[in-house]
Amino acid sequence: MLPAMGMREFERVTLRGETNQRLKDLAAFRPKNRTSSDPRELVALADAEMQVEAESSFRQIRDSFRYKRKDLQFTSEPGQCEIATPDFNYRISIFLDPAQEADAIWRREIFAIKDDEIVRSEPFQNLLHQRFNQLIYAFEKKVSLENFIDRLEEKALNQVSVDYDGRTSWCEIGIEKLPGLLRLTPNELTISGDKLLTLFEYFKQSLDGFALLADGA
Repeated sequence: MLPAMGMREFERVTLRGETNQRLKDLAAFRPKNRTSSDPRELVALADAEMQVEAESSFRQIRDSFRYKRKDLQFTSEPGQCEIATPDFNYRISIFLDPAQEADAIWRREIFAIKDDEIVRSEPFQNLLHQRFNQLIYAFEKKVSLENFIDRLEEKALNQVSVDYDGRTSWCEIGIEKLPGLLRLTPNELTISGDKLLTLFEYFKQSLDGFALLADGA
């Protein structure tokens, strides 16, 4: 059974964007900066690049939203920086791509969003710069994909398509008139797309759609 999802639980939404970068393109890879050929150490050296971007994002957030110093908290640790604001948190991190050790992954996330109105604001839209293409909703409790899939297949709804792997570790659902696919794991729902506001509208519609699909589950 799917847990009830409502906008009061909006803080469980994370916006995420990831980009891959070849290690050889990192400033840390340049011969004058390189002290090791270990990919993990090279990613660690790229920490300086991440700090520069994080400081730039801090200034942009502070100035665009007109926050005061006491409104913001900047924390940093190897491979990750985070900026906490009264309305949301912003985090940037860099790590080695587990599937391709010749690449590093830059991950940018916005989470702990207080409400969806902040997302529609011009400063928020400027912050995004089209870097975010995933909306992730973390379930409060684990979902039984087996039970949910069984319910969908029993209903045999023409407007719904469902796909899943043999181990039922994930499930993808297409709902007629809603763009794209929704991907579920026992812990979260992920919606992917290029336009953030479209993702939010899709998310809201998905909540209604799930309420109908899971009725009686």
